[in-house]
Amino acid sequence: MGVPKRILFRFLLVIFVGFMVCLTSGDVLAAGKVRAEGMLTSIEGNRSVVIDKKGYEVSPTARIIDRKGRRVSLHGLSLPTRVSFEYEYTQKGFVIKLLEEYPEIVPK
Repeated sequence: MGVPKRILFRFLLVIFVGFMVCLTSGDVLAAGKVRAEGMLTSIEGNRSVVIDKKGYEVSPTARIIDRKGRRVSLHGLSLPTRVSFEYEYTQKGFVIKLLEEYPEIVPK
């Protein structure tokens, strides 16, 4: 009494699909930079920030731009503030490469 062919086919199909997902997931996670925006509410001492209740690490080489368009240190930003940022997923997690504070008056 063997395993019915239909059940065997489904099992092999699930294994194949899982294998393909594992092969392609590395490429998806390393797809590149993602652009987002949100409210920066906290800057931690260990180069991490909280934007919309999510933690991000800030790269030591990240460009930090204040509301006047000048490059500043991370602690030169006023809190809370609306920001746009560019990040990518690395082995350490989400790492911000660019963080720009919105200007006081947004151009139309």
